[in-house]
Amino acid sequence: MGINSVESMEEHTPLLGIPVTVKESIAVKGLTNQAGRVFKTPQIAKSDAPVVEQIKRCGGIILLVSNTPELCLLWETYNNVTGQTKNPYDLKRTPGGSSGGEAALLASGASLLGLTSDIGGSSRLPAMFSGIWGHKPTPYAVSFRGHHPTSDFPKWGDFFTIAPMTRYAKDLPLLLKCMSDPTGPKLTLDKEISANGIRFFFMDNDGPSGMMRPLSRDLHAAINRVASDFNAKRVNIRKMKWSLDISLSAMLTMKNIETIYHKTEEGEQPKTVCKETVKYFFGCSDSILPSVIFGHLQNFMKIIPNSRHKHLASIIEALKTEFKELLGTDGVFLYPTFPNTAHQHYQIYHKLLEPMYMAIFNTLGLPVTNCMIGLDRRNLPMGIQVVANPGQDHLCLAVAREMERRYGGWVRPPSEDSHSYAQSSGKRG
Repeated sequence: MGINSVESMEEHTPLLGIPVTVKESIAVKGLTNQAGRVFKTPQIAKSDAPVVEQIKRCGGIILLVSNTPELCLLWETYNNVTGQTKNPYDLKRTPGGSSGGEAALLASGASLLGLTSDIGGSSRLPAMFSGIWGHKPTPYAVSFRGHHPTSDFPKWGDFFTIAPMTRYAKDLPLLLKCMSDPTGPKLTLDKEISANGIRFFFMDNDGPSGMMRPLSRDLHAAINRVASDFNAKRVNIRKMKWSLDISLSAMLTMKNIETIYHKTEEGEQPKTVCKETVKYFFGCSDSILPSVIFGHLQNFMKIIPNSRHKHLASIIEALKTEFKELLGTDGVFLYPTFPNTAHQHYQIYHKLLEPMYMAIFNTLGLPVTNCMIGLDRRNLPMGIQVVANPGQDHLCLAVAREMERRYGGWVRPPSEDSHSYAQSSGKRG
């Protein structure tokens, strides 16, 4: 009679009827897909990204596409098309970026499941600032096609991934399973595992570099409390002091990344770095500062001797080996997501080194989950990263569920002015 059994629906359409929101940089057929860029005419996606197709096949209902900074190039969320997204816990503060639109929607109760992306913490920082859960999967476990920016650089997928974000930790495995690329690495997401069978290690700073600011008092206490609760062993991975150097070298030397200098419309001349910089400082550019500056950073990396890049590449390989040996197939590493809770809008510009707490794991190709571990004294969400070896995403997700059980997970934000932050987070098609 055409009626599926409950068992059949659970297997084939596990998201049946569930609303899902999507970062605007990911293509959803019929909705805008500009990644925060200014165009003379709206850029409408002609087809779904593969991951969106999979969500629809699983029964999910796409509600809208959400705000992102221009080409996802900022750890806050604003652009010159749809404006600024605010943090549901304090409207004067940022929800982080570049997936801040999704994070604000989930945290404010407007969405349950979100599709985001991550190349330097773009899913994890908004998850932390907004008190929810964001997971960066093992490289290539999720298709990255159908996203702006993109690149044809062979190792693009080593660093960049489309990523799940959820209000509740228990939903991460289900969403990731629905997102997983059938041709990619197989993740054992159905494997039942207890946190009691997992070995825990932790660090609460980046080692002896002194480059990144230390944790706030509340975050330091919370992370050490978590480490104690899970009997985590403190380790000193000394090569973590190279996080800034190796992450910047690895990401800024990737070639053919889509930038504002690649975007052209009919009759429009390609942009140049110098001309666009002058236009920006005279208030004539359509772009935000990070998009303009990115061209300068790429040019700067070209003058660094190749021998330096080779040296940093060798450190990356050494760190990968060290984590592989330390964590094996039953260990996780606890590490700060960011040294402070959500800051006021635009303050990221004097904290541009701190995202390396997250970017290092894109560089190393490790799966990692931001976990909500409570509120600080200002009632702002705190978070911690849970890192595992490639293919061991289920360990991160098992720990996330246990942390949700122990520490309570998502906390309803204040309801005052609720309409204003929800309004600035997403766009309907």
